[in-house]
Amino acid sequence: MEPAIIISGLINAGLLGLWLVERGRRRYYESIAAPQASLKEVLSAMSAELRKSGIVVHGILLKNKHTLSLECDKFSIPLMEANAASKCFFTIRSQPLGNTATDNEVMSTLSCGNRGVFYIPLAIEKTANCWEIRGCKPPSTPKDRCIAYQRPEKVCWLSKCKRPGEDVKSKLSGCVSCPAFIPVGIAVVTGDPSKATSIVAGHSRTLRHTLKVEKLAFTAMRDALTGCLNKSNLLPLLTVEIERAQSSGRPVSVCMFDFDHFKKFNDTYGHPEGDRLLKELTALVATHIREGDYFIRYGGEEFSIIFPGAAKAAVTVSADKIRLAVQDHIFCDDKKVTISMGVAEFPQDMDVTGKVDSGSLVSHIMNCADQSLYVSKRTRNCVTAYQAGMSVGEHADNGTAPDCAVPEKKATKKKIPAKTTSKKVKDTAVKPDDEGLIDTMREEDPSERESW
Repeated sequence: MEPAIIISGLINAGLLGLWLVERGRRRYYESIAAPQASLKEVLSAMSAELRKSGIVVHGILLKNKHTLSLECDKFSIPLMEANAASKCFFTIRSQPLGNTATDNEVMSTLSCGNRGVFYIPLAIEKTANCWEIRGCKPPSTPKDRCIAYQRPEKVCWLSKCKRPGEDVKSKLSGCVSCPAFIPVGIAVVTGDPSKATSIVAGHSRTLRHTLKVEKLAFTAMRDALTGCLNKSNLLPLLTVEIERAQSSGRPVSVCMFDFDHFKKFNDTYGHPEGDRLLKELTALVATHIREGDYFIRYGGEEFSIIFPGAAKAAVTVSADKIRLAVQDHIFCDDKKVTISMGVAEFPQDMDVTGKVDSGSLVSHIMNCADQSLYVSKRTRNCVTAYQAGMSVGEHADNGTAPDCAVPEKKATKKKIPAKTTSKKVKDTAVKPDDEGLIDTMREEDPSERESW
């Protein structure tokens, strides 16, 4: 072969390589710049593809790792019960609907009849292995060996682990939150189950990417300890609600509150108990606010709630219900605490004149709520609604405590020993049903099971 031909071939190969690299680079930056599809959009596209293939989609249920259930907007199915839905979810295999109470509820709610209806598993693409995440080490004896160790099995959670003290219940409950756990839900369909499973499997990578993006966005907006919205959301959300109130004429109210003597609580019981108290408080308060209200951790033990479309009088009553609920609740197994609250309303409490920008209005309403809170802190365990001309300095000077908008109800005092041994937190997770789920687990090599 002549040298000119060889050189020409090498040049062409090099140019082709450069073109491929450039195309890859372009596609990468285009993928970053392109707007990300939401989970709802991905599931809608998947449902549309299933319908084009002659498969009827009755509904999609997604896992909730906190309640250990499969949920949709109409009903939920417990994951730790022996039924066809949980078997489909954990084994990642399609299952026909049976005659259990759960299956009958699904058929009745979704009006899908009882013939040719299947549960189809929804799973994401697997990118990690259980034994790598948990840092498993080589077993000392074959008897102690985990069946999933160093084996890239997709359903490692169904392998009976040999870890000391770990049973089926604790294993499955922990696996649902593990990064190696790939099931994310199930679809209820009528049609060919093998065809439906194949179509759904084709969306595994898209599902994984979408869930990862949404998780990052959710984490960026939330407080890591309590799960409330973090402080960075307060000003943007309140600005939007004030602008909406200006255009619609409806009010928007802000409530600020914090614990009474929280520093003393931390000094007495320790910061871990203080963190536990904050988590229990947010869970309790969340049950007493509306779905459209914004619950925000302002900082430390101080919280804010934005009530869109609610007047100060109504919010003051709601705030007092929250205060009483906290006063009567037993936190951290045997402890009682109280909170102080301040309420302000836009536009009633705005004493500014002339044209004012939204940022100034937000600062003013927050300052009014903050002043009300400090007035409440003079007597503690009460709710104070902002009044024109209210100032903390007045009460601090004359040494008298102001009247709260809602009077305090004295809590029954309970003697608490100075030193208490912290009790274990009660496990509130849904208790698994040994029957049925154990049947889905096998002692033999999991690699024998055909991969999904």
